[in-house]
Amino acid sequence: MKGYILIQRPGDREIMIDYSDYFRKYSDAELIEDCEKQRKLGIVGVHQQALSLVGLRFVMKERNLDCPIIIEDNILVKFRDDEVA
Repeated sequence: MKGYILIQRPGDREIMIDYSDYFRKYSDAELIEDCEKQRKLGIVGVHQQALSLVGLRFVMKERNLDCPIIIEDNILVKFRDDEVA
């Protein structure tokens, strides 16, 4: 799956905040490693995964880390296409 359309449900904001708080405990290296694991797994179309990716992206951006997770128009969650021909 190339991306996930995140239609927010009641309680999602709190869940994303919880994920952000969880990821703040990670070192920069752990954040990058977890992000790469998620990228290799791919977006599987599970709502909870999208919430987790949003939380992970938020913390990576807070720390000014290069983050391949993209959120477009506040709803589409996907990974940046870094493949070089």
